Amino acid sequence: MLTVTKTNVRMRDSGSIAVSIRPLVLPLAEGKAREIANRAWANAPYRTGRLKASIRVDRRDAAGRFTSAGGVGICAFEVSANTPYAGFVEFGTRKMRARPYLRPALRQAGV
Repeated sequence: MLTVTKTNVRMRDSGSIAVSIRPLVLPLAEGKAREIANRAWANAPYRTGRLKASIRVDRRDAAGRFTSAGGVGICAFEVSANTPYAGFVEFGTRKMRARPYLRPALRQAGV
């Protein structure tokens, strides 16, 4: 049995710990996702501002569907840039050098 006194987390079986630590883990995961998004925004090249404006954090449930705020059913957070050319800027093309912004943000955030 695992007991953490400050947070009152108790582990009795493997299923109950996943439910009981969710309120503790989700704010940490969301905070890290927002840090990555902020760093990606700072790293993104600026020409028109569309790429920077498209960087966002989305919540997903266990089935991969987007979820609303509130934390119920949230399993993962996704940082994305939603312009048609976001991947070309990140990875480059045959005719354009890469200008990475998301991968460096991951490294800067310690992920």
